[in-house]
Amino acid sequence: MKFAGHFHGWHEGLEIGVASPYEAEPEAGQLPEVVDLVSVLRQMTSPAVRERLAKGDVAAVIIEPTGGHFGSVPAPASFVTALREETRRANALLIFDEVVTGFRVAPAGAQELLGVRPDLTTMAKILSGGLPGGACAGREDVMSYLATKSSAEENRRAKIAHAGTFNANPLSAAAGVAMLSSVADGQAIRIANQQAAKLR
Repeated sequence: MKFAGHFHGWHEGLEIGVASPYEAEPEAGQLPEVVDLVSVLRQMTSPAVRERLAKGDVAAVIIEPTGGHFGSVPAPASFVTALREETRRANALLIFDEVVTGFRVAPAGAQELLGVRPDLTTMAKILSGGLPGGACAGREDVMSYLATKSSAEENRRAKIAHAGTFNANPLSAAAGVAMLSSVADGQAIRIANQQAAKLR
């Protein structure tokens, strides 16, 4: 399940309901069989989430925790907190998409700012200092599906493939370490927030 107006990348499973009229319908090049697996929720309210999750067919809920439309439509902090409780109650994973916002609102991202710990977080862009790179972080039991297993048979059955051009790219990793070191104390974020407040 995703929320209307929230963007989660250019892959057909989630690039639906991003722009008005926010329909969960296939666009050019998208397979209906894939798009039909995603539910787009138009309302950011606890009752709407609870009602949708009550159907029992939602495996995960993904959200841009600081808001969709590139940050111009904020997600209320109280809603994100309630969403954590609703997903926990429904045994559905909560995924924070912080590809755009990671480390911009706090050194540990939106989960630090909002005090909400998701099951998974996706990150990119700033994570690798502007070079190609990204990461997914989360609960150990969920992330363990990416880990190499003890036998070839178990790897075929239980390991999710995680190949990528930039996996273990030393240049992206070095740039990321430098960038993350520069924002770790939160000072750069505080200055950026002060400047944004002045502009507003």
